[in-house]
Amino acid sequence: MGLEISYYKNAEFVKDFTSYNDMEDEDLVYVSNEAFPARLGDMKPGLYKAECVDGFRAGSYGGYNHWRRELCNLIYGMTDQAFWDSPIAESTQPFVELINMADNEGTIGTSVCAKLAKDFNDHADKIKDAPLDDYWKEKAECWHTAFTEAGNNNGFVDFH
Repeated sequence: MGLEISYYKNAEFVKDFTSYNDMEDEDLVYVSNEAFPARLGDMKPGLYKAECVDGFRAGSYGGYNHWRRELCNLIYGMTDQAFWDSPIAESTQPFVELINMADNEGTIGTSVCAKLAKDFNDHADKIKDAPLDDYWKEKAECWHTAFTEAGNNNGFVDFH
């Protein structure tokens, strides 16, 4: 098992989610983030019609957490645990919404995707020059692409 990421564009709210019976239409995507509701930005929880652009495997849960830990260390010079225990975890500083997010489920909405895409743009040189392996950099590029596509096209990124 591991973390899979799908990213969407042209999201259109259809209806509130009341039960899994609401999802009989396979074209609908459940957008929610109960653990981190601010990650939805200006989107409301519910069922959306949207076009899936693409997706990628973020890694096993442990592998994804290692990747995220390296991102935290690269940007903040601290462990993820120290980050979560600091006031930065609730700020709007770079990558906060990705580092301080569930590692198994949830959705990141359009406006937050656009902010994260900007974070990747603003730190592109630091990421490119990081003393990290090619696998880590490849995943960083996948995340950057997902947030850019969703953020620029009224979309969202779904963790599943």
